[in-house]
Amino acid sequence: MRIIGGMFKSRHLKFPKNPMIRPATDRNKETIFNILGQSLDGLEVLDLYAGMGSLGIESLSRGAFRATFVEQSALGVRYIQENIRALGLDNRAEVLKADVLRSVPDLFRRGRRFDVAFIDPPYNKGLVKKTLLLVAQFDILSPHGKIVVEHARQEELPCLGQYRLDRTNRYGITCLSFLYKTA
Repeated sequence: MRIIGGMFKSRHLKFPKNPMIRPATDRNKETIFNILGQSLDGLEVLDLYAGMGSLGIESLSRGAFRATFVEQSALGVRYIQENIRALGLDNRAEVLKADVLRSVPDLFRRGRRFDVAFIDPPYNKGLVKKTLLLVAQFDILSPHGKIVVEHARQEELPCLGQYRLDRTNRYGITCLSFLYKTA
């Protein structure tokens, strides 16, 4: 697993050989950053169900001001922290070992707002819908915030009043959906 763009391009990330952690593929990262833009200069990024944190770390490499990683697995948290430390990004990252569904309201209460949120839960567990509804309910995105959701093809996205679905790219059983805040 490697970083594909930005100041740490081609640097390798440590990741566990664990079937429960599914790091973003290079193809998915290329698609995501071709659509979001190659530079995330100054943006606040939220990586939910972070796994080993590859999307948040890729964002930091591309100039994001700060990334917040939320991961429930102790193993995932350990790898995120090791990779952040190895790249010298400690001062630009916050790693929360927490359940995503509990952390979203907590981030809201702390007054946190994000420009980009990555949502990549385990497939077919109903977490895509629950997480998107929470993000919309607690309004943790900035006025022009963007959401990138990786989900199984059969998982439908809920209608969210202030967010519109811009596009969905399909790759086998996986979809990448891009939503933009309209209000």
